Amino acid sequence: MGASRINSSSLMQIRNTRRILKTIHGEKGIYRKMLAEKVGLAPQTVTNITGSLIGRGIVLEEPLPLKGKGRNALALRLNYAGFFILSVRITWEEILVILNDLDGGVLTEERLPLGRGTQALDVLKTTMEGMISRGEGRAIAAIVISVAGIVNDRDAIVVEAYSLCWRQLNLRKELAGLGIPVFVLNDVNILAYYENAVARGSTDFLLIKVEDGVGSALVINRTLVKGANKVSGELGHLTAAKSDTTVQCFCGRKNCITQFITSTALERRLGKPYAKIVEEARQGVPGTLAVIEDIGILLAPKILDLIVLLDLDRVVLLGRVIEDFEDIIYPRIRSEIQSNISFWVRFDKLEVKKYDNFPRICNSFLMEHYFSEQDDFYFLWDPVI
Repeated sequence: MGASRINSSSLMQIRNTRRILKTIHGEKGIYRKMLAEKVGLAPQTVTNITGSLIGRGIVLEEPLPLKGKGRNALALRLNYAGFFILSVRITWEEILVILNDLDGGVLTEERLPLGRGTQALDVLKTTMEGMISRGEGRAIAAIVISVAGIVNDRDAIVVEAYSLCWRQLNLRKELAGLGIPVFVLNDVNILAYYENAVARGSTDFLLIKVEDGVGSALVINRTLVKGANKVSGELGHLTAAKSDTTVQCFCGRKNCITQFITSTALERRLGKPYAKIVEEARQGVPGTLAVIEDIGILLAPKILDLIVLLDLDRVVLLGRVIEDFEDIIYPRIRSEIQSNISFWVRFDKLEVKKYDNFPRICNSFLMEHYFSEQDDFYFLWDPVI
C-alpha cells in the first residue's frame, strides 16, 4: 500500500513505529526510557507503541542481567524468530528455495537442478507453492529472490537472464497469486547489500563475481549504485582488450569481457568441459594456464580504472571461477593494482570472499529495505490501517 492511500495520522503512526523498530533493531537490549531518548518521542508515545508491538509478538521484553542490587531493567528486542521469509536463489544450474525466520533459522529448504530446456519459471512457482503449504500456517512476510542476470530491482523485472532464457520477465507480477510481497535482485547486488551491512570502515567498494557470467556491484558512500534504469553494474559487458579475435556477445556488442573469462567462455576457448579445465590447471598444463592467466590480464585494467576513477577503498572478488583459479588470477590483479595505482587513491584491499549463509544475506537486505524509512511500501511490521 502506498503512502497516498492512508491519512496523515496513520502515516505518522507508521513512521513512529518504524523509528522505534529501527532503534530496537540497532540497539540490542535497549530499555524504554533510553528508547524514548533515542527516537525523540514522548515516553507515553513510546510506551503505547511498544505495548502494541509486544502484544502483536513483534517485540519481546525481557529482563537484562542484574549487575547490582535492585530490580532488573526490562530490555526490548525484535522477535526475529517469529517472522518468516522465502529466500530464493536462481542460477543457471539450480533453484534454491529456503523457508527461514528473520534470525536466519532454516525451517526447510529445497534444491532443484535446472537442465537445458527446463521451464525455470514453472519450477519456481510449483516449488514456492509447496514450500508455503509446508510452512504449516506460518505467516510469510516477504519473498526475496536473487537472480544471476540483469535485474531492475525497483520493478522486480528480470531484464535478461541469458542462461534461463528469461527476458523482461516481471517476477512480481508472475508471483502475485501467492499474496506475498516479492523483491527481486541481481545476485551480486544482494551480496553488496550484505557486505555493506557487515563492512567495518569501508565505504566505497566494488564486488565482482565470475561464474558462467560476470556480475558486479558498486557501493559508494555506503549506497548501492543503481543507475537511471536500476540495472547498473554490468562490468561483464565492458569491452575486453582483445585485438586478435572478435566474439559477438548476446547483448549486441562485440568482445565483452564475459565472452572470455567465464566458465562457459573457458569451455569454448579450450574446447573442454569446465571440470577438465580445473583439473588441467592443477596439473599445470601450459596451454590451459595461459588461457586462465588471460582472466587476470583482462580484468585487472578494468578494476584499476574503476579504483582510480571512483577512489575505491576495496575490491571483493568472488564466484566459482575466482575460487577455482585464485592462485593464478588474484596475484595478477593485485600486481597490476600495486604497480599502477595513482598516489592519491586510498585503496586498501583486494580480497577473495565466499558467502555461504544465504538466508542471512536475504534477511540483511530485507531489514535495510524495511528500515529505509520510505513511505512507498507497506508490509512486514507496519501497523494494520
